[in-house]
Amino acid sequence: MDFDWFEEHDAHSLKTISAMYWPMTAFGIKASYPTFNPARLLTKPFLERYADATQKGCWDYDYAVADEVGTRRPVRPGWERIPELRRYNADNHSGDQPIYGPLLVLAGDDDQSVNFTNIKKGVDRACKSGLAVEFVHRAGLDHDPLMEKTIDLQLEWTRDRLANHPWQPGTCSQ
Repeated sequence: MDFDWFEEHDAHSLKTISAMYWPMTAFGIKASYPTFNPARLLTKPFLERYADATQKGCWDYDYAVADEVGTRRPVRPGWERIPELRRYNADNHSGDQPIYGPLLVLAGDDDQSVNFTNIKKGVDRACKSGLAVEFVHRAGLDHDPLMEKTIDLQLEWTRDRLANHPWQPGTCSQ
């Protein structure tokens, strides 16, 4: 399927880690476009748990809901043609939008939650656009280990920005 502008969501994967994001995506679309009906996007098993997934908890709760639903398809056929979804994605497309940076982007190429290739594409677009982005790549790390192993770097970077230390460009190509 040629739907690269929304490829961070794998509608064909039956992995819990991919499926868990769909109710939250429907929720985001509904928040942006109040007339949107999540039933147009989500399959029945995910629609039945939509309220729970979007109102009762956090990431771990959403993961448990998706795991409970199991390996059933999260989205209805034709999901990629829903106008509100296309507008929502275009409105939230990063990499070529102005930012009030600099922005620190951390990525592990073994991330099971956030697709590394898509992060890299967004960073490359941002860098080509001259946006203030600092990109840190850690090979072989999944999402949570990346966050854990870069805590010191995150804190140092944030302290530097809060102390008005100038951001040094040039890390886009890491």
